[in-house]
Amino acid sequence: MALPPPVPEFILRGSGAPVNTLHFRCGDPGPPLLFSGRAEKVLERHGGASVIWLDTLGSRDTLISQGRDMRVCTWDLCEGRSDVLDSFSTGSVGFCQCSLLQSPGLSLLAHPGPLTEEIKLIDLASKTQVCSLKSDAKRGMLMCAKLWQPDSGTGPSC
Repeated sequence: MALPPPVPEFILRGSGAPVNTLHFRCGDPGPPLLFSGRAEKVLERHGGASVIWLDTLGSRDTLISQGRDMRVCTWDLCEGRSDVLDSFSTGSVGFCQCSLLQSPGLSLLAHPGPLTEEIKLIDLASKTQVCSLKSDAKRGMLMCAKLWQPDSGTGPSC
């Protein structure tokens, strides 16, 4: 006999689209706080499309989101604000989530490109494309990407 599903710890409310990603960033000393009840703030910039990836830049004051509307947005969350600082089109509505690499003075973002097998790397500070990676072999749609920097290296690896 199968066991019943576990009782949820938290219930996310207020989303008009399926929840595809959740990101907790706990930088303060002490336990993280989750509040229940009414929505305190709604960040709406992806036109009702679901958000497939979230992360924070540098501190907890800047959020970056990727939506199924083919856009990546950066948000100013400082002092309770919820303003969009910038956004750009990825040209992709696939399943691949962005990947963020941060080091002092550098924030690189890998995101899927308009071609199904392409990944683009941009410098978030200057909004310039660093490179575009596309395989010569046709292997199908890009499903996952991870940008990382080896401990012994001086630059990022894709």
